[in-house]
Amino acid sequence: MRNVGGHGGRRRWITVLLVVGAAVWAMGVARRPVPPEPTTSLVTPAVAVVSLPGAAPLDGGGAIDELSPPVDRWEGVVGRADSFYSILTGHGVAPARVLAMVAPDCGKRELSHLVAGQPYTVTCDPESDAVEFRYRTDADHDYVARLEGEQFSARLDPVAWDIRLRHIAGTINSSIFENLQARGVGDAIPMKLAVIFGWDIEFAIDIRPGDRYNLLFQEKWRDGKFVEYGKVVAATLTVQGEDHTAIYYKDGSGYEEYYDPSGRSLTKQFLRSPVNYTRISSNFTYHRLHPILRVYRPHLGVDLAAPVGTPVRAVGAGRVAEVERKGAAGKMVRIRHNDRYETAYLHLSRYAEGVRPGARVRQGQVIGYVGATGRATGPHLDYRFYVHGEAVNPMTIKSPAAEPVKEAYRANFLRLAAEYQGRLVTEPAETVIASSR
Repeated sequence: MRNVGGHGGRRRWITVLLVVGAAVWAMGVARRPVPPEPTTSLVTPAVAVVSLPGAAPLDGGGAIDELSPPVDRWEGVVGRADSFYSILTGHGVAPARVLAMVAPDCGKRELSHLVAGQPYTVTCDPESDAVEFRYRTDADHDYVARLEGEQFSARLDPVAWDIRLRHIAGTINSSIFENLQARGVGDAIPMKLAVIFGWDIEFAIDIRPGDRYNLLFQEKWRDGKFVEYGKVVAATLTVQGEDHTAIYYKDGSGYEEYYDPSGRSLTKQFLRSPVNYTRISSNFTYHRLHPILRVYRPHLGVDLAAPVGTPVRAVGAGRVAEVERKGAAGKMVRIRHNDRYETAYLHLSRYAEGVRPGARVRQGQVIGYVGATGRATGPHLDYRFYVHGEAVNPMTIKSPAAEPVKEAYRANFLRLAAEYQGRLVTEPAETVIASSR
């Protein structure tokens, strides 16, 4: 009887164990990760899958081939709580495969430092046992990590812009900033124009209602969305009846510059003005009634009225000769540009960081900020210009130009200049006249 009862008890325990084992197995199947449905594409297939020209290899782990169909692909955006591990395992990639990608990549730190908001693409090829992760590291590059079998490789792909040329023309009825804003063009374009024509046109005082603009400039698009403005490739400003035309050109050596249609550089040795001022409150003269002393004496500079704190820029490259508070001049900076030219900047509220005697400055570098130190009735910059030590009127200086287009590239430049000018004349305004990657 003991043997019979013992056999019956063992049978019951075996039955219980089989039932429990089946339940555990069923739960495991139910909990197995299921790849989510594909989300809305944030990276175009051409960018996400095809290697673009110029891809820079980061790790010589072997050849990187396009994945052969059938493949599984998921696209998304990195969330705040996401990591490389959670993204890939969430798409059904085995943890061991994920770790096999992280280990060789750790020196580059790309996969361990994903940034929330950046798009990514996960691609799996069951036939070749390949996993590929494409991640947008910045506006211009995708980092691509790939594990095929036991072989890991990585590369950096340039992300192509869709460059569109926009042509817009019109007449100024207030300011060029307001006119272009009204037509949906951001401040970046008039600011670029102020730099391009800054040696010949003072935007604050020269441009008036009735003047005209005719512009050809780049818009940079990606994934069907406007991102930013590129180069102004050609522009004509008609100011007080005089045409000023600029053509952008990058020669075969990589040097880029703006030229007039004949190939002369628009860049001058000196900027037209060191500050964005609102008006000229006092001109250069040898006989001025001093506003405080009420006596007549020379005023060997121009007073450019501007709010306190407005940046003051060096009009040309050179070496700082003097930085000090000097009586009626207040805080001042004097720059020696070469054996012939010097400039001085008076009544500053403060100096820019790093501006000290002997320091080298580049053209356009901020050297201080507008103030009213010394003997001054209000905030302004007293700007002075010296030739061989003699003060001259800064507003009448004819600054020497930089070098023209090099002779080796002249024929190519003239062809391009003629093409751009033709577009400005013949193409209808408010159109996108070209699109290229």
